[in-house]
Amino acid sequence: LAGLGGINYWISIFIFDIIKICIALTIITFLGWSVLPSKYITPLLFRWVLGLLLLASTAVAMTNYVLSALFFKNSFGAYLKITSIHVIGIVFFIVFSRDLRPHADNLLFIPRIFPLYSFCRAIENLYDFNVRSRVCNVENINIASVVLGRCQRIPNCCETPKISVDEDMFYLWMIIAISWYILCIYEYRYFFTTNIPFDNYERALEEYKRRHASDANEPDNVTAEAIHVQTLRPRLRYYYSVICENLGYIWKGKLLVDRLSFTIKPGEKFGIIGTNCNYTNALLRLIAGQYHPSFGRVCINSVQITEERNKALANIGYVPTVGFVQPQMTCYQVLKTFCILYGYPRHQINDIIEDFAKHFGLHSHFHMRLSQCSSGIRERISYSIAILKKPALLCIGNFSWSVDPHGRRQLYRLIDGLRKRGTAIAITSVMNTYTEILCTKIAVMHEGQLLHIGRPEQVAEAVVAGYSVSMRMKKQVHTPHGVTLKVYFRLTAFMDKTFPNSRLVQEGTIMQFVIPYQSTTLAVIFKTLRLNSFQLNIESLSITSLNMNYIFEQIAEEATKSRST
Repeated sequence: LAGLGGINYWISIFIFDIIKICIALTIITFLGWSVLPSKYITPLLFRWVLGLLLLASTAVAMTNYVLSALFFKNSFGAYLKITSIHVIGIVFFIVFSRDLRPHADNLLFIPRIFPLYSFCRAIENLYDFNVRSRVCNVENINIASVVLGRCQRIPNCCETPKISVDEDMFYLWMIIAISWYILCIYEYRYFFTTNIPFDNYERALEEYKRRHASDANEPDNVTAEAIHVQTLRPRLRYYYSVICENLGYIWKGKLLVDRLSFTIKPGEKFGIIGTNCNYTNALLRLIAGQYHPSFGRVCINSVQITEERNKALANIGYVPTVGFVQPQMTCYQVLKTFCILYGYPRHQINDIIEDFAKHFGLHSHFHMRLSQCSSGIRERISYSIAILKKPALLCIGNFSWSVDPHGRRQLYRLIDGLRKRGTAIAITSVMNTYTEILCTKIAVMHEGQLLHIGRPEQVAEAVVAGYSVSMRMKKQVHTPHGVTLKVYFRLTAFMDKTFPNSRLVQEGTIMQFVIPYQSTTLAVIFKTLRLNSFQLNIESLSITSLNMNYIFEQIAEEATKSRST
């Protein structure tokens, strides 16, 4: 059944279950016919019992399908809950026994929605039929019936009983038919949904101008991305791996994703960073199809996840924060199992596994159980499983959290190779510097909303464009009065006088300052500090662009200030 979706899945699993039921009934037939004497049960009655068993088993199976599709998406505890629902039918039959049967008829069809209730009623009717048909064969009872019934000694005066199971079989057939009807509506429900109308480009720009009182032709990057998504024509949507439109997700009354709109192109490495992992992980799982959106929609290769989920998931490879692979299996067994599930030719599986082991460095743990491997090895296995699928979109949660530096460099090379082949990659990481190094486009989230979106250098220039100057101070300083401990006041006073726009962000053995681009140039900073390094007690000096950690601290600080005001 791997790979089947929609109504094809239900038809296939229905045929499979019917075959199992027929095999079980065949075994019961041979055992019952050989064990039970023919004088206690006639062939006619035996055929009725087998027919009812087949019909009731089919009705129970169809009820299970409907309950699992509508209510029990998670298999945890679903078997116990569905079994409890079926037991209610038996409870109804026991409570409304022979004397109270008229009261059950007053409840209309309520007990009949449980297939086991109708089945038990039908078996009870067959039992009564068998008793009545055998009772007249007893000589004493036959004579008594002649006397009491005033049959005037006519032979076989007892009335011939009738099998009254038509009503019970009718309700079982109705359960099967209604269950198929519900499954068809559930699988093709997207035909009944209405399309969400899009705002046109001019209206969106005018709305932005009205709200922000700025030039509508130069909106910020987040608004520009939302306008771009709204104005995408249907034929242009095929050129994007991911399209999110007004995407939102509410969890336990808290809004984790708030009306986000953006696109991811094929071969683009999209990084999601934020102050809280709950928000970024929720967005990634919405894109990966692990969560169902509360509103809005996600399109993967122009296929909407909410409408054609199975078709969309076939294009997604997901690397979760925590691996969900069977821990008792070895690395080789896990890779071989997923190669078979993904439909690789059997004569190529060993070569494919060998190639993955070479790229991920798994040879030393090839035949070791996952429960005995480190978290880094288990994460490499998760990457291997996701890449084996050859997805159009690869979603990675908490990139390189538990992988060693050597394995991280291997992942860098591998992800870059996937990007060159046109695979779109969505990444979240608690270390923002990873996204700065690896991603070609980043989205900055704060409390479910996008603050900035674009290339890392664009986001840096929009927030705080400048240089990061790091200076290692000497441990001891030689002065005319002897050897003293390191002092920092000279350096801070010099920086305040020479570069007034500089800002001290780290104080200690390593002094770190931030100097905006517009205040000076790189050559002036390097020349000035190099010439005065002896007087300022500087041992070593490095000048770089601002990294994403500092930029994100500024973004979070600005967002917090705006929220408080």
